[in-house]
Amino acid sequence: MPTFSLEQFAALMDLPEDEVREWVTLRLLDPARTGELDDIDLVRVMAVRRYGALGYSPPQFASAIQNSEVEPYLGEYLYPKLPPLSTEEAAACTGMPADRLKALRTALGIRRRSFLELDLELVEMFKTIGGAGMPVEAGLEGARVMSDALRRWPKASPASSTFTFTSGESRKA
Repeated sequence: MPTFSLEQFAALMDLPEDEVREWVTLRLLDPARTGELDDIDLVRVMAVRRYGALGYSPPQFASAIQNSEVEPYLGEYLYPKLPPLSTEEAAACTGMPADRLKALRTALGIRRRSFLELDLELVEMFKTIGGAGMPVEAGLEGARVMSDALRRWPKASPASSTFTFTSGESRKA
């Protein structure tokens, strides 16, 4: 996953460095405080801009996220409430060996090195499948197929795809 310095990110997004710095300080960008900005921060910029268009200043938007007054689209991934888990921590939580978790993360196309609490639900699903007797490699291959299908889905037939948004409304793509 490519990472950017604040200066590189500001230039890429054609934003003033001071504005990007403010968003980082407010944890609207780089909420985990890694010191690097990445492709997920590109999506976070879209969230900041969307809520800006709805009348939220960056400090108001940051406060609304913190107080759970708003839940941006994909907010559980963009602004997770709990800190990410290392592979070892996720292994301890799920009882799945760390090497199998790494393989599952790769098969699912998850590019980040950590796990979110939400990811653990997916891990539990694969544990259930394995507990039902499916061999590990078959489960990983199923994860690869699922990941690839989800990656290709928007390109396949956008006119016939229906998406459900967090507000509960459905729209044709």
